[in-house]
Amino acid sequence: MTSRAALWVEMVGEPRMNTEAAVRNQLVEELISESRAPWAIIEEFWIPISHERADLVFMQNGLQAFEIKTERDSLRRLSRQVKAYTRIFDTCTVVVAARHVDQACCIIPEWWGIWEIPQDSSLSFGKIRKSMRNELVEPEMLVRLLWRDEVKVAITNLGHPPSPNMGRSLMWEKLVEHASIEELKSIVESFVQRRDPGRARIMTRRFSRAAAELR
Repeated sequence: MTSRAALWVEMVGEPRMNTEAAVRNQLVEELISESRAPWAIIEEFWIPISHERADLVFMQNGLQAFEIKTERDSLRRLSRQVKAYTRIFDTCTVVVAARHVDQACCIIPEWWGIWEIPQDSSLSFGKIRKSMRNELVEPEMLVRLLWRDEVKVAITNLGHPPSPNMGRSLMWEKLVEHASIEELKSIVESFVQRRDPGRARIMTRRFSRAAAELR
């Protein structure tokens, strides 16, 4: 086991094979082994309005979502998840057990990636289809990932400081008005990567700096 994988297991516990936890740990190991720092990973990434949660989001030059469907899972929520993820994430990949591959292909759009979960943890994921860039990200939805103090800093940095009593919703609107979609993506990723997860109302589990230091 590599030092990166060992650290991850130490943080989240040794999973049983063929569980979502086992698949998630192997997915994390593969993602970070193929990437250079800086990056960050957040599990159970909350999505505004729909309140869906992406199993894992890898942040490096964009928000890359991964949704895991093991042998034990069904795909009944996948259509709803596709709709929610399309509004937020730069790329999306469904990571599925072999028995789900054909059905998943019928549900997800062509720009979603498809990875097959290996039968043996010593094997890599089967990359059936590579994800493509999502051109349907909605600025009005993306901006909702920012906390009040974050959006205030963002619009101030763009030269449009809010009035002292301006509410978060109006600041979100102001940021969307003054930032391009690419600027907004960069702003959101930057703030989400460096925020303190302990301040979040909805708890998530993140993995970033410690693993990056092992490189």
